[in-house]
Parts: sequence; C-alpha cells; structure tokens
Amino acid sequence: MDDVGHWYSVAASKARAGDFEGVVAACRKLVDLAPGDARAHFNLASALHRLGRAEAAESGYRQCIALDAGYAPAYFNLAQLVAPDRADEAIRYLETGLRLQPGNAQGKQLLASVLFSRGNAWLLQDRYGEAIDCYSRALVLVPGQAAILNSMGVAHLRNGQPERGREVLERAIEYDPSFAQAYTNMGSVYEELGQRHAAIQAHQKALSLDDRLFEAHYNLANLLVGENRFAEAIGRYRKALALQPDNSEAHNNLGNAFVLCGEVPRAIDSYRSAVRCDAGNHMADSNLLFTMMCDSGYSAREIYSEHLRWASAHAASLAPPRDSGQKGEHAPRLRIAYLSPDFRKHSVASFIEPVLRCHDRSRLDVYCYSNVKREDAVTRRLRGLCQNWRNIHGVDDETAAGMIRQDGIDILVDLAGHSAGNRLLLLARKPAPVQVTWLGYPNTTGLDTVDYRITDSVADPHGMADEIHSETLVRMPRVFICYQPLPDPPEISQPPCMEKGYVTFGSFNNLAKVNDEVVAIWAAILRKVQGARLLIKHLAFGDTDVRAAFVNRFRQHGIDPDRLELTGWVDSPCGHLGAYSRVDIALDTFPYNGTTTSCEALSMGVPVVALAGEAHVARVGVSLLTSVGLDEMIAEDEKEYVEIAAALARDRSRLCGIRSGLRQRLLNSPLCDAQGFVRELENLYFDISPRPCPDTGHG
Repeated sequence: MDDVGHWYSVAASKARAGDFEGVVAACRKLVDLAPGDARAHFNLASALHRLGRAEAAESGYRQCIALDAGYAPAYFNLAQLVAPDRADEAIRYLETGLRLQPGNAQGKQLLASVLFSRGNAWLLQDRYGEAIDCYSRALVLVPGQAAILNSMGVAHLRNGQPERGREVLERAIEYDPSFAQAYTNMGSVYEELGQRHAAIQAHQKALSLDDRLFEAHYNLANLLVGENRFAEAIGRYRKALALQPDNSEAHNNLGNAFVLCGEVPRAIDSYRSAVRCDAGNHMADSNLLFTMMCDSGYSAREIYSEHLRWASAHAASLAPPRDSGQKGEHAPRLRIAYLSPDFRKHSVASFIEPVLRCHDRSRLDVYCYSNVKREDAVTRRLRGLCQNWRNIHGVDDETAAGMIRQDGIDILVDLAGHSAGNRLLLLARKPAPVQVTWLGYPNTTGLDTVDYRITDSVADPHGMADEIHSETLVRMPRVFICYQPLPDPPEISQPPCMEKGYVTFGSFNNLAKVNDEVVAIWAAILRKVQGARLLIKHLAFGDTDVRAAFVNRFRQHGIDPDRLELTGWVDSPCGHLGAYSRVDIALDTFPYNGTTTSCEALSMGVPVVALAGEAHVARVGVSLLTSVGLDEMIAEDEKEYVEIAAALARDRSRLCGIRSGLRQRLLNSPLCDAQGFVRELENLYFDISPRPCPDTGHG
C-alpha cells in the first residue's frame, strides 16, 4: 500500500473509533502527501467540522471545491456549516449540490429546512413576498410539510391575501389534522375575511387540541370582545396571561375589556401591568390616561402629571431641533390639516363634518390625514369634503411626518389626543410649524411639540385650566365644538312619564364613565323620586354577567333591580336616537362628562342634568348646556345635582315644555351654528399662525 492509501486507511480507522483528532492528524498527512486531492481536503474539513472548528472546516471545504467544482458532498457540508448565520449562502451551496446530485434526499431535506428558516426570518421582518418565495421553493422539495404550509398561510394573510392564506392553511390541516397552530392561524384568516363565527370556531378547535396555545386564547378573547361576550373574553385573556404573564398587549386588551364592562379600577391595573411589561407600549399608557379620567379618585393635577410623564417616557426623544421647521415661501392660502383615526362612523364625525363642509376655500386649503383602518360610508362622505386626503394608516411616523412637511402644512390639528388609534408620536416629531389639539380628547396631550389646545372659557375657565395644560389654551368666543344633528331624526314624542305615570332617567354614556360615585348619586335620585326608573343603554349589557354585576352595584345602594332598565346595542342611528323616546331626563356622568350623548339627548328634546367639575373633562356638559341656554340644569355640587333632577322629575308640565322646544332651541344655538363656528375657527387659525390673515371680507 502506498503512503496515500495508508493514511486513508488510518483516517477511516480513527473515524470508526470516534477519534476525530486522530482523523484530523491522518488527513493532514494526506493533504501534505497529495495537496491536489479534493477528497483529502474534504475528509479533513469534515473532521474539523465534527470537532466544532468552523473556520478551519470552512476553509477546507472551500479548498475541496476549488480543486473539484463538481464535488457535491462539499457543497452540502459547507451549507450545513454556514446555514445558521448565512442562510442565503447556504441555499446557494445546497442548490449547487443538488444540481450535481439531484437524487440526494438528505440534501433536499436540508435545503427545504434552510429555506423554511429563511422564510421565517423574512416573515419576522415583514417581508412577506420573500417569505412566500422561500416557502414555495421548500414545498417543491418536500411537498405536504404542514409546518411550511402553516407559515406560508400566515405570510399570505399578512401580505393582504387572506383567501390565498385560507387555501394554504386548509392544506396544512389536511396533512396534519392535529396541528393546533394552523387552526388558530386559520381563525385569524377568517377574522380578516369578516367571518367572525368561523374564526371563533377555529380558535376553539385549536384549544381543543392544545389548551396551552397562547395565541388561540388571546385571539379568541379579542373576537369575543367584538361579539360583546365580555365575561368570556376576560376569562380567555386571563388564561393567555397565565401562559405569558409578561405579554404587554394581552394586559392592554384585558384593560380594554374591563373598560367596556365599566370595571375602571381593574382596567387601570391592567394598563399599568401592560406598561410594566413593556415600558414602550405607548398605546397602553394612553389608555391608562383615558381611564384615569373616568375615576373620581384622581385630581386634575394628578392626571396632568401623568400626561407629562407619558410625554417624557414616549415622546421627548423624538422632538426635532428647534430650527428644523419648514423653510421657503408660503403657499397662497393657509394650509390646515386635520389628523384623526376617527374619520369613520364615530362620534368625532358628527363634529368635524360641519367644519369640513363650511371651510372657506378662498382663505385656506384643507388637508386630512386619516389613520382609519377600515373605511366606511362616513369615511367616503368626509373624503368628498376634503380636496387633499391622505391615508396614513400603516404608514410609520417618520414617513408620515415627511408627507406633512412635503405638503407644506401650516397648522396641523390633532383630533384624537390620547384616544384609541392616536398618532401622538407623529406629533412629537413636529412635522408642522404650528400644532393644535382639539375635539377628540378632553385633556392635554402633555407634549411640548403641541402648541395650542382649542377650548372655550366655560369648559376651561381662565386660571387653573391654563396651569394643567402643556399647550397654550386658545378659547373660541362661544363654544368649543359644532354639532351636526342627524339629518332626518325621529319625531319627538311627549315625555314618556305622561303615559307611564313614572319618570325615567337615562344615560347612554360609555359604561366606564359610570363610576361608583356616579352610581351612588344616581341611586340617591331614584330614592328621592318615588317610582322613578333608570334606563341605561350600552353594548356591554348584551352580556348577562355584565348586566348582573351592574345591577348588583345599585342593589348595594338599596335600589331594586326592577327599577333598572338595561338595554344593549342599537346599530341604527335612528334606532339609537329613538331610544330617547323612553327617557324623560338624561343624567350626565362625572367627572368624565358625555359629549355626543348629551348633544343627541338635547336633539331629541331630553334635558340633561350635569355636574360642574374642575377640569375640561368634567365641564363639557356645562359648556353644552350653557350654549343652548339650559344653565338651570347645571349643578355646582352633588347635592344640587340630585335636587335639580328630582325637582324636574316632579314638574311634568315643565318637562313637556322643555321637550317640545328643545330641538329647535339646540338648532338655533351656537352649538349648531356651523357657518358662524367655522368663521370663528378660521379666525383663530389665523391668530395662531405667523401668516397674515388674507383680506377676504370676513371678520
């Protein structure tokens, strides 16, 4: 046997014995004796690979390929070596190896595995087209792999192709009927397709296969909230959090469910947990601020401090240098932009539509930046009132800020504050030289980059109100909003007490605003007015557990359940307003007053009793009632609130007189004077803009 043959024999013997250091030594002899032998270099690299000496092994495989470009095993092994960190390179090596050895089953399996991993990496980076390409190539090699099909279905869903995602996930389930993750992904597909019942069933099927699947519990809970099955949803969120206690979004959504049930303290705890788990979860932190305003246990100054904390935690680092504003010539007209997630079927639409309709286009150009996820008929109607409509949903804050700067906006008006879907981190980037907050949120933003907040002197009296805002307050001369009633509302009936023989008080407000203090005062009114009933309408009352808990809160104050009428969601606007035909007197909530609900009650001839508080959130009712000339319905303290409601309940003729004339009174008030309001608003815009007011003949 020659020397080369001898050392091949030694290397083989050492390999059989598991002595790879011995293999390395023998292969080095081989390489020295036959430096042009590709096989010798391959064997040396393989032994080094086994010993974990990656750099030396890679060099050996490359030398083998340099000597023999057709040596397929070197490509396979080299791919295996680099795959964890250099997937694209590994794929190229594997594809080359398979061209040389098309029947290599192990090579096919390895290439499919690397493509699958690469696709998952693309998926995490939201590069769905690249992910789908990788999954498709993998499935050519290993058809019927349920795991690959599952990930591919998710990629199609996120790529805006839910129907294709459904087809792929059906194949995954066909190949593996016990694949729980595929069922919960199918649930997400059904939800995107608007098939909520099928989505719920898919998640339930997933949990029947694997009760420890976080995503199934969490997604099912989200769907149950949408079905107004709040008690079930809360249970599912809790199961999800038992599996992932530090999941910030699950804590946040649990808080949202508690808000809808009127469980404010629990909601606050959940939002605090969400922020504790993820200090960067600014939406959960905004939800915390909103919910604190519903709780009478926090003072206005405490809530102001919390808004400043939010700004410091989430926005302070985003502010641009002070000299980075827009430069250059001004456009011929002032450019006003409205920014909102609520250009849709939402209460904000009732107040912004008359503004968009009445703006004087000779004075200014109007832009709307819409952050609406699902557009509807209201969106389309509002878009028709704005010549410059920009959809920024899904557009990151930096890009959206660039759009606003490119449009040359002079004044950017935020309509959301800390409410759901807000873009406060966009405002933090100061894309417009003057930024204003108005309408959609009854408090400060806390941001240094928001210059002004629009209000009036009743909702925000001079003095303390100025001290609890990071913005400069600018006050409208009459009222801070303009309401657009439903164009064809139901007829106004006589007070229902005239037929029923007893007075019905009512509230259609968000249940979170009905805190324990409100319940106690409303119970006091019912005790004072013999035989009176209380009608409360809210979507959460479709859930029997929520109804029972709410009834129990009044029972603790001695109110029999028979005196409560709890009704659920009414989808039709006319049907919703028609429910006021069952109400004699509306009771406003405190410290978080109603806005749209109070306007709707007034439009249906129903007087509203309000309690004046210390901050804007608790003085909206005062502003609205002052605007329509119902100052006598404003109480300065809780005792007077009870007395006003009880006295009005006893005076049936007064109730009839108010009801018969209140709609016209509202329509004739500053609250519904769209033309006058918008002229005042435009003048305000020119007052806060560095640009001169054009001489158009308007005051």
